[in-house]
Amino acid sequence: MAPFVPVPNTVRINFRITSSTYSGGWRQFFSYSSAPPAAADCNALATGAATAWANNLAAITASPLALTQVDVIDLNNDRGNVGEWLGTHQGGLATTFIVPADTSVLVNHQVPRHYRGGKFRTYLPCGSGQELASSKSWDSGYVGNVQAAWGSFINAILASAPGLGVMTHVAVSYKQGFIANPNQGTWAPKNIPAPRPEGPLVLGIVSHRVSSVPGTQKRRLRPS
Repeated sequence: MAPFVPVPNTVRINFRITSSTYSGGWRQFFSYSSAPPAAADCNALATGAATAWANNLAAITASPLALTQVDVIDLNNDRGNVGEWLGTHQGGLATTFIVPADTSVLVNHQVPRHYRGGKFRTYLPCGSGQELASSKSWDSGYVGNVQAAWGSFINAILASAPGLGVMTHVAVSYKQGFIANPNQGTWAPKNIPAPRPEGPLVLGIVSHRVSSVPGTQKRRLRPS
């Protein structure tokens, strides 16, 4: 079991999206200004995040897909409280053409720092064939709708948990550079990402941009 790495004054929110043939998810990080949240605060945030999804992202999500679970985990230490919401919020986009499970809408996140490497991003399972302008592009109107919906979604979460004080949408970087892979095998990579020696870096997200190019997350094709 890998050791837990604390992220001070930060919670992770996991969103589970399912259908009759699909199960996947994504996550976001938020910092808080209060003391570490109680279990009741985490449950309230999970419920607030689910409501934010229903009020903002359901309208841009294909109708076969539904939000069925939200988990909130306090990362401040390895005994941080957790919260959970279970239910069903159905997508609102009527569709007859479902895209493959690995196809997603890519939301790129901008942070106030220059860096090399992968961008901070979110892969949203939401669009369907009707929202594609071509095999390589989402419809421009749909991209604009997701752009607006995502901003409203994040703002709704920020306003949903007064028990955590002032909340900020953030990105968390756990790795920096590379180290030699201690588990060498026939197909093992020579190097693997190295943990940051000073601990995770937390960066505020200042803006977001929805890509017109369909994203892909191949691990969503693995058996669930």
